[in-house]
Amino acid sequence: MQTRSRELIHILKDWPTWPVLNAFTISDCDFIQLEQGLTNENWLVTLPSSTPEQNNQYVIRINAKNAEALNIHHQCELEIVQKVSKLNICPDILFLEPSFKYWIRPYIKGLTLAELYANNLSDISEEIKSIAQTLKHTHSQTIQNHWPSVDTNQRNDFFWDQIIPNLSIHKQVILAIKDKLDAKLKNQCLPNKLCHMDTNIHNWIKNESGQLFLIDWEYSGLGNPIWDLAVFSDSAKLNTQQESELLNEYGEYSLQQLHIAKLQMHYLSTLWYAVQQHINEEELLNTLEKLSQQLI
Repeated sequence: MQTRSRELIHILKDWPTWPVLNAFTISDCDFIQLEQGLTNENWLVTLPSSTPEQNNQYVIRINAKNAEALNIHHQCELEIVQKVSKLNICPDILFLEPSFKYWIRPYIKGLTLAELYANNLSDISEEIKSIAQTLKHTHSQTIQNHWPSVDTNQRNDFFWDQIIPNLSIHKQVILAIKDKLDAKLKNQCLPNKLCHMDTNIHNWIKNESGQLFLIDWEYSGLGNPIWDLAVFSDSAKLNTQQESELLNEYGEYSLQQLHIAKLQMHYLSTLWYAVQQHINEEELLNTLEKLSQQLI
């Protein structure tokens, strides 16, 4: 059995309060830490099952302690997940710890698109229609005004406020590139549609019946719909023909708009990695330089 983390051991004290899972003892269940996700700690719990058809697997998501620094709003995420789960786009929440330390949802038995097309991303073309339709359906949902506004201008500033004090060697060069990127990639569209904001191929799961699900809604909020298309396109490394198919199916944006949106999302994700300390100052500089070279 895999060694359990300190965080998991701590929350397992709540086991008697969990529906479904509490019908079994902890010792009768298997625990495996899931690798996907860079923000939270995720565990797959497998319960004893008498029939193959019975759903006996659940995911415990232990939320990161730096949610505020990452501008994550768990209450709004919960409301959004409850909404899109009714559309069968993602699974609903089985149990929520009142202070949002963790929650539990059903596990989707299947493979992510990253796993399905690991050897040949060009084959992902067969999923493009379903993805475009799912995103368009998501973007058409009624919204709540208190959901977070995912304004890339504001979010970039929020991340830069945390990054700049820690810059040293390349500070002036990085700030000069920052000014250039801020001017060229400024968002001109008022965020007003429900967006996922992290539609990379690791967050799309195809279950055993062939249905696609979109998980991990923690960065969702009111944004520009083309950003969801851009993140998917970038992570799937779509070629121009595939991007045209995606946009034609979605039915609203041009390739030029998609190009700008991809750069905006790349910029935002680079700053996110820096805040998370997944990249150092040298890597930040190199990434921003490469990004600035792609500006038209």
